[in-house]
Amino acid sequence: MNLPRLRRPSLVARALAAVAVVTLVALAPRTALAEEPTPAGAAAPSPAPPPTGGTFPAPRSFQDAIDLTALRLLAVQVDARRKPLDTWARERVRRITGRVSVDGEDPVFTVLSMLFEADAWRTREAIHIDNARIAEAVTGKPGRRVVVTLADLETASDLHALFRDANARKAQGKKAESIDALAVETIGRLTYFRRLAIDLRVIPAPRAPGAFGMDGRPGLAEVDDDGDGHADIRDESPGDQSPGEIDYDECFAPDSDDRWSTPGAAGEVGADAARLGDLVGEAFLARDAEAFDRWAAGFVGAVRAAGAADAYPDEADLRLELGFNVYRPFTWAGRVLFGALLLLLVGVAGGWGGVRWSGVGLLGLGIVLQLWSLVVRSYLHGHAPVGSLYEATAFGVTMLGILALIFEAFYRNGWFPLAAALAGAVITQLAEAFPIGREIHPLQPVLRSYWLNIHVTCMLTAYAALTLAFAIALGWFVRRASGAPRATLDRIELLNYRSIQAGYMFLATGIGLGAIWANQSWGRYWDWDPKETWAFITLTTYTVFLHCRFMGWARGAFAALWNVFGFAAILFTYLGVSYLLESEHSYLADGDNRLGTWVWVGAGVYTLGAASLVWFGMQSTRRGPKPAEDTLEPAGAA
Repeated sequence: MNLPRLRRPSLVARALAAVAVVTLVALAPRTALAEEPTPAGAAAPSPAPPPTGGTFPAPRSFQDAIDLTALRLLAVQVDARRKPLDTWARERVRRITGRVSVDGEDPVFTVLSMLFEADAWRTREAIHIDNARIAEAVTGKPGRRVVVTLADLETASDLHALFRDANARKAQGKKAESIDALAVETIGRLTYFRRLAIDLRVIPAPRAPGAFGMDGRPGLAEVDDDGDGHADIRDESPGDQSPGEIDYDECFAPDSDDRWSTPGAAGEVGADAARLGDLVGEAFLARDAEAFDRWAAGFVGAVRAAGAADAYPDEADLRLELGFNVYRPFTWAGRVLFGALLLLLVGVAGGWGGVRWSGVGLLGLGIVLQLWSLVVRSYLHGHAPVGSLYEATAFGVTMLGILALIFEAFYRNGWFPLAAALAGAVITQLAEAFPIGREIHPLQPVLRSYWLNIHVTCMLTAYAALTLAFAIALGWFVRRASGAPRATLDRIELLNYRSIQAGYMFLATGIGLGAIWANQSWGRYWDWDPKETWAFITLTTYTVFLHCRFMGWARGAFAALWNVFGFAAILFTYLGVSYLLESEHSYLADGDNRLGTWVWVGAGVYTLGAASLVWFGMQSTRRGPKPAEDTLEPAGAA
């Protein structure tokens, strides 16, 4: 039916629009190579001794003068995957420094500086420590965030004591403490820096006899127990050695099964490439841009000539991944979703149909960018893009938008797109801000099954629909606070119910498919693993709601509040189990270990917010809504 629209935006509409503008400006993502600010209280970087033939750090003018294109597209084999050097450089810079960029430098340029100016880099203040206990172990002073040097890590006795304690607990079979993984990760920064030249495997040829990696040392595949691409604690790691005596290569060895080599380790096959690589280094140290470009082109050509042509990935694939790194579709999708949120807030609350449809169109653009991100990642590693927390989050946000657009085609009132834009923008920002792994790694053996493409995607679609329901429930509280009439609140409640129905269908199906997969992988359908248990709790929560709704009990504030508790169960199933409990399903916990702390912080904030909504819901139930005309849909909507 046609309903009258508001004559002018209400006070709530104007307030929401103002909040959206402020949020858009405050939370807009930074560019991937944006300069990281020096943390408050941290000492300014001190100059390191310059290497022979130039100044250190290398000036930005030299970076701008050289051409890194050919080097960016050089294929590197690492973690059982062949990737462009641009990707490898970004991953190494993040692992070593804790940031995506050092002083705004191009990661490829930074890696070259690390390779050719290693001694000077040891004293460059560029290593970011974000944990208070690790920071105190390194500097000897209390501090939340500090910037230190690699030399500081080498001589930090307290840090190495934490590392040895972590290994002792691992060897004795004791439960790891929260600081253990952080200590190993920090020591790993030293190792990844020291191993840059050794891990730059660009020639598809076996290592020459006697070259590093062929002497029987454990490979990274043996060290990396959880398959996240980061070396884990090994029982054979140093015990009572002093920091200067620790053989880090014994703790973080390369993958001994790799068939690619560095130029120096490939014997006669890589002799020309090794010679030209030395010339590239000399030109870099001399800050001779012309010579650098000439020798870099020769080096890339020698590398490609050293191995069989069919051993290299297609250049089109390398360029595809390079474009993915440069354009960052997931980050841009977050920005577009914030713009859609702004337009939809004004269009829905103010009753402006044109603005609302503009917001819907912008939401569609954001979903297209998300789809591009997912399709590229899926193509690069050959399976559904749900193998890590980062990918699963991106997939969930995409399904949020797709479901919202499908619902909007039926109801055409803007509430589903508004809920999707709100939830998607917030989730995208959290995924960009929090330390979760963005790298593409091979799947763990247990996940190498076609069931990954079915079970996990079904569960994430369920979570997306139920997140949509939660966002709509928040809208119910906002409209109730603004004094909306009963018909409007009933309409929002119906939309919430439809979302839960869709989510429940996918949730029940996903759990059933997961049981079949578990029987094939582990020989049992159900074992009350924490992930299984909490999935069952979530399913039960929404089963009770649907039953109460069918009986006519779950209406009004009670129905909206039920979404608060149901969404809490989803969050704990999705994140809490992975980071706070020991589970066979904890493969998603592949990022920085600080995220476990943030899960606790988020749980506390969510609890306070839920308590506030419960109190408000109780007050709303007592007062009851105003019996006025429905103003939910814009004029002319069906």
